[in-house]
Parts: sequence; C-alpha cells; structure tokens
Amino acid sequence: MKKTLTYIIVTILGIASVCAQDVSDKIKPRWMKHTPSSKNIGVCYVPVTVYSTDINAASSLTLNELTKYLPRNWNVSTESEVTRESYMEREGVGNIGANKRTQSHKLNVVSKGEPVSIRCKEVDTYWEEVTIGGNRQIKYTTLYQVTAPNYNAGFENTYTTTKYGIHGLWRSLIIPGWGQFHKGSYVKGSLFLGGTALLAGGIVYSQSRITNSRNLATQTHNAEHIRIYQRRISNFSTVRNVCIGTAAALYIWNLIDAIVAPGARRVVIKPSMDFGGYTMENGNNVGINASFTF
Repeated sequence: MKKTLTYIIVTILGIASVCAQDVSDKIKPRWMKHTPSSKNIGVCYVPVTVYSTDINAASSLTLNELTKYLPRNWNVSTESEVTRESYMEREGVGNIGANKRTQSHKLNVVSKGEPVSIRCKEVDTYWEEVTIGGNRQIKYTTLYQVTAPNYNAGFENTYTTTKYGIHGLWRSLIIPGWGQFHKGSYVKGSLFLGGTALLAGGIVYSQSRITNSRNLATQTHNAEHIRIYQRRISNFSTVRNVCIGTAAALYIWNLIDAIVAPGARRVVIKPSMDFGGYTMENGNNVGINASFTF
C-alpha cells in the first residue's frame, strides 16, 4: 500500500514540475513536421533548411536555396542563375488600414524553359545547434510563403501562435495527454497519459484486493483472521479512493493544460480580402489592383 501511495505522489510531483515550465520555446515549431496547407491554389508553403557556422549567414543561405525546394510541377531550373529583388509589402488581416510591413522577395528563375518570377516572403524561422563531424553547426530552417510562377495576387495573411484552444481540449477529453501530444508537448502528454494509466491500474488492483479479502473473510470463523481481512479492506479502500480522486483531478488538470498551456509554435492562415492599392504608370494612367482571397 505504501508503494502505491508513493507512486501516486511521485507521479503528481513529476507532472507538476513539467507543467510549471513554459516549454513552448524549447520544442520545434509544428510547421517543421506538418507544413501548412495553403487556402489558395497559387500559393504554397516551403520549409528550407541549411547548415552554417554563422546564424546571419544561415538566414541568407535559405533564400538562395529556396528554388531547390519548390514544387516539382513548377519545373523550376535549379541550375539557372537566380537574381533577387527585395521590397517591403503591407500586411494585415483584411489588408485594410494595416500598417505592418514585411520584406518580400522576387526571384527571377527559369521554369519550363521560360524566364519567370516567383515571389516569396518569410513566415517563421527556427534554428538549433547541432554537431556534425565533431564541428558545431547551426541548423537553420525558414518557412517561406511562395507564389507560383508569374502569380500576381497577394500573399495569404498569416501569424504564428503557441495557443491551441479547443483543438487541444477535445483531444484531451477523449484521451488524457492527447491534447498535449497534438501541441508538441510530448513529455507532458506522456506524463498525463502514463499517470492516468498508473492510477487506473491502482484502482483496479485495490478493488481486486478488496474483493479477495471480503471473500476470504466470509470463508473463515477465526476472529483474528477476520480482523486482518477487515484491515486490508480498509487500507485498500483508502488507496482506491485516493487513486479515484487523484485520477479525477489529473483529468481536469489535463483539460485545463490542453487549453491554456502554450505548445509548439504554429502558423495560422487567415482568410483575407486584399484590395491591393493604386498604381501609376508613366505618371499618366491610374489603375486599381484588386484580388480577393477567401
């Protein structure tokens, strides 16, 4: 019985110590395993990974390597000379009254034998130190939003967040720890799942000992043996009730953590209505560029 109670205490303290830490910045972004899916056929998301000894150099290398990661059906030549143009672009939900500006790039490449331009912009980055051949290297990954060749509509509106809300809750409602797994918090998920399984095992084991002791008590007339069995029933009833109460508290804790605790950084794509802007050619003609993305 003492061992069972010890296991319960250790489980609670272990989960508490992990949940008390904000591990959102220590785990890889979700987009590194699950590349975001575009809502627009003319846009895709491309993660590019490079290795370098300098983090600033790594940032530039990803853009140079981008053409090697583009979709195959675009048939972009990776051997052609790539020229780059950079410019600032307005960004915001709805692109109406937005004052946020991000740097975008235009890559002039060759696709299907014809010169074309591809526009791209950085969505998010992640880097970590690794050791390759005994040498320290920086593994640097950039997630780009990239348009199809000669695609003229605007980029999709995106933002990054560590919150999951209802997406984590409904999973943890079904299986404790599943919401944490979904958010990339595998240690916490394992503790919630393992802790629940351990407590469930304690409930089943304690109830089996209670039932066994009751059966033995009815089969003897020895007063001393009956007292021993009754003591076992009382002790294992206490263990069972503690396990039930702890399991209930752990389940509720698991639900709260699934909602409020940060997880792996993820990319959210917002529907946008881009009214573009005014353009002038040769100072004479004025036109309006408009594109709608839902």
